[in-house]
Amino acid sequence: MDPFLLKNIESMQYGHMTFREHRISHLKNLFIPHCGHTLISSSRYHFNLRTREPGQSIFQYTISGTGKLKRKGVLHTITAEDAFILTSPDISEYYFEEGSNPWHIIFITLKGNIFLPAWKLFIKQYGPVMHIPSSHPILHRAAFIIQQAYAGRINTPEEIAHAASSFGFSFIEYMQNRFANKKIPIGIQRAINFCQANLRKPLTLPQLASIAGCSTWHFAREFKKWTSFPPGQYIEKQRIGHAVELLRYSDKNITEIAAACGYGSANYFARAFRRVTNSSPLEFRHKNIPE
Repeated sequence: MDPFLLKNIESMQYGHMTFREHRISHLKNLFIPHCGHTLISSSRYHFNLRTREPGQSIFQYTISGTGKLKRKGVLHTITAEDAFILTSPDISEYYFEEGSNPWHIIFITLKGNIFLPAWKLFIKQYGPVMHIPSSHPILHRAAFIIQQAYAGRINTPEEIAHAASSFGFSFIEYMQNRFANKKIPIGIQRAINFCQANLRKPLTLPQLASIAGCSTWHFAREFKKWTSFPPGQYIEKQRIGHAVELLRYSDKNITEIAAACGYGSANYFARAFRRVTNSSPLEFRHKNIPE
């Protein structure tokens, strides 16, 4: 953990700042409903974005400890130097799991149509979870805004709007710069495209390496570099993601969904589904039937 960031954060009290919404029309899309710095050690910490107020763009960063994020049936374990972004409402929940190391976080929630489209686009393109080194300036900016809020220096609608724009536009710039030069090598992209088009078929490492035009060792290393996942884990997440959509929006039974997602048996599919989502396919379907 970056010592300068840690020093700034440790100088803050734990807490949750809430700002009262104002009625100044030209500033309504530059608003911070909540920000804070807290240490979580109770399973009572559990946010479900299905019922969250609409129009919010959430940023949360982990200083230390462990939390969970579950989005559209896929479970993510959040550890030190991981951030996640979400919008509300959404099929998402984040929470502290009893028995985990205390979850030390900072967070800023923005509200308004200025930032919401960018957050949604980033989530769609890159997923909700990202690793950000603690030395990055975007985190120092977030910590500074939270410090200023605790110190009572962010009060008026204009001050709140300035803080919202300072963090929101800085984060958008950070994301644009982060991925601006991310041009996946053509061989790896071919393998990704093949995986996504053939999830119901058996997929092997030698097969994908051959499609990419390199050795299995080089392919496995490069694939993880560009997707953040080993090939097997990437394929599993893609298959379970497809299964989530079928469970929610189709009337296929579990055996049919298992086959459609490349699993040889319903039992094997159920084990893989639980490994990724922490629930069985039937439990997930019963909890997520669209209204």
